[in-house]
Amino acid sequence: MAGLKLIILLLFVNVICIADAQGIGRKSLAERTAEILKSFRQRNELDLAFIMDTTGSMSPYINNVREHIKDLVDAIAASSSTNLRLALIEYRDHPPQDRYFVTRTHHFTRSVRIMKSWLNAARAQGGGDGPEAVADAMFQAPTLKWRPNAAKISVLVADAPPHGLVSSGDSFPSGCPSGHDPIDIARILARRGITLYTVGCEPAVVPYTDFYMALAYLTGGQYIPLSSPGGLTDAIIAGAKEELSLKKFAADVKTEVKKAVSAGRVVNERQIAQSVFAKLKSEGATAKQLLKNNKPLEAATTKAKAIAGAKSLADAKKIFTPRTGSAGRSGGSSGPSKSGAGESFAAVEKAVSFDQISRLVKLEAAKLSA
Repeated sequence: MAGLKLIILLLFVNVICIADAQGIGRKSLAERTAEILKSFRQRNELDLAFIMDTTGSMSPYINNVREHIKDLVDAIAASSSTNLRLALIEYRDHPPQDRYFVTRTHHFTRSVRIMKSWLNAARAQGGGDGPEAVADAMFQAPTLKWRPNAAKISVLVADAPPHGLVSSGDSFPSGCPSGHDPIDIARILARRGITLYTVGCEPAVVPYTDFYMALAYLTGGQYIPLSSPGGLTDAIIAGAKEELSLKKFAADVKTEVKKAVSAGRVVNERQIAQSVFAKLKSEGATAKQLLKNNKPLEAATTKAKAIAGAKSLADAKKIFTPRTGSAGRSGGSSGPSKSGAGESFAAVEKAVSFDQISRLVKLEAAKLSA
């Protein structure tokens, strides 16, 4: 309570100083204070939705989240006094490949106990051909009841491609039987201000890295390569901390994007990012950054950006080429790599990067285009 009183007092002092310095009466003290308090509350709301493949090969990853979900909540809340809600979307595959379910959605809750009960019931089994019902699961994400002013993050954890990306070994080579398109859905998420992080469980997902990188890129998110289940919760914690940290720059980005839109100009995302980044760099701005083994994550590749530019999955399929390094998953049998036991993830305070601002610009441009 004492901490809250101090924050409110500081806010009033800030408002009085601004009003005195500017000598303006356009907004009353109460109005300005209400705006700042609203902004403060917004910075501390986070809706975090997990989209998890629950076919047979994913058991170690489900277990990791289940065992460490309280640590995840405590770590995020402790770092920024965050009002956190959690949701879970499970997915498997379409019949006849899987006869249990295609997707199962659990809407937002503040309760760690409830989230843990969902994970306890998420038995990893089933899965037939390599591709899974990724598009169906993504389709459920916008249907969750996201809070309008919260930071919105969806984390897709996968070790197989969606139906329709590659024809070999795919029972539905033309795409999702329900007609859902993951590229189109990624754009919908972006327009609603939902940042998508894609977690690729290696080595099985290696051939499809550029595709999952493209989905994240479309929403201003990041692709996280994961070689060991043990790093999953640390990666999610670090990613959430980075996104919350970047929110303080959202107003600068929004102002520049709105200027372009209001002037009727084509939104040049790179130009806007350069302008905002130059300003922040001159001010010595810093932010949390997700690091893997003390290095930044790989930025979206040229191939990933080309896939993101496709109108549909069918168009993306024409230009998609699998990465080498793994044969991919077949029949849900491939497990995690043993080589990732030493990988570590952390959110470290560093000078704000151009890539971070570029991601904010992409998300804001998508929101204003809605």
